Amino acid sequence: MSVRSTGYTVTEDVLLCQVFLDISQDPIIGRNQSRDAFWSCVEDRYNELRDQHIEVRTSRSIRSRMEIISNEVRKLNACLRQVENLNPSGASDEDILARAKMLFMQEPKYKKGFKFDHVWNMVKIFKKFKDDVPTARQVGRRQPQSVNFDSSQSDNPTPESPISTSPGLSSFTPSKRPIGVKKKAKLKRKNDDHESSVVDSIETSNNRLIDRLDKASLDRQVAFDIEREKIAMKKDRDEWKIIMKDLNSIADPNVREYVRAQQIKIIQKRNQQEQGSASNFGNYFNDIGHSGPDLPDY
Repeated sequence: MSVRSTGYTVTEDVLLCQVFLDISQDPIIGRNQSRDAFWSCVEDRYNELRDQHIEVRTSRSIRSRMEIISNEVRKLNACLRQVENLNPSGASDEDILARAKMLFMQEPKYKKGFKFDHVWNMVKIFKKFKDDVPTARQVGRRQPQSVNFDSSQSDNPTPESPISTSPGLSSFTPSKRPIGVKKKAKLKRKNDDHESSVVDSIETSNNRLIDRLDKASLDRQVAFDIEREKIAMKKDRDEWKIIMKDLNSIADPNVREYVRAQQIKIIQKRNQQEQGSASNFGNYFNDIGHSGPDLPDY
């Protein structure tokens, strides 16, 4: 299993860029050879010149690092071109570079800032590290030759990035035009409509909540009634068991007397609750202690 290499130090970046520039501009090595052969030369030269304490790097690692450096330097060069095209009055080269770095950080990918100040002065004028359109300050300058990296990422600024915007739309443009009276009125109407919509939405939500609470309360009442009915039915079954109990089957006289008293009490209560059907229970009451069809003699 391959071991992942450590990150590049400042010393390694400087050495790598120096080797890359030397080989790229070599009239023999830098021309008329395959891409793999070129990077093989960079790998051999880099590992030959490195200090002993510096990690040996592969061609793939070196190529990937140079792509990262190239992309960031090109982006900063594009930002620099934007700022220069604004022709800021009285701005020095340092001021323009500082503004370009601020513009560079507006792109989310580079929000942490430019990370290659240690090689900027070395590679900034090399053509591979520059954007395609020269600025007024670059006209007439001789550009060194370059070598393609075959990168999977595009070196051109994307339409969505701050770098790709026109110079007049950079972060240093004048303030926005004040909002007119008609636009203010339109915004006010829009805000009022939105506020009314929010109020209506809240009221609708409250009504729905009240309906749910009412339904929940009704459901609880129904559940309570059902449970109460179940309890009443169970009590009724228990009372009928007592009424139908055969007193002669009870050996203990105290228990027999207690059950007899409960039978009388239950029958009296039912007679009071069902006045219209009192005759149905009168026979049972009269037969307690006597001969009858339902209760044994006592």
